[in-house]
Amino acid sequence: MFIRSLDEKELENESFENLTGETMLKIFPPTEAGQNLRWSRFKEKDPRAIYEIISQQVFPFIKKMNGSAQTAFSRYMDDAMFLMPTPQVLQKVIPGLDEL
Repeated sequence: MFIRSLDEKELENESFENLTGETMLKIFPPTEAGQNLRWSRFKEKDPRAIYEIISQQVFPFIKKMNGSAQTAFSRYMDDAMFLMPTPQVLQKVIPGLDEL
């Protein structure tokens, strides 16, 4: 849920930038690897790929976040562990998270 919320905020910032031309603070790194951490980029992939992305890339990214706008996310996720046992279980959870 955290990564989806961060992606939604980034999408809002991008829309604001497009409308105003004003540069907004980026949440995700502008690199291809950074952009691949976004919910909107990985949610439709194969469940095995999503599992790998979340467990190996998204969780470490959130734990390392810093800065005033992102402190709450990193603080709440500091001790979080990725406990989805299999990609198949994750595949069943993703549609529900996407609809929230």
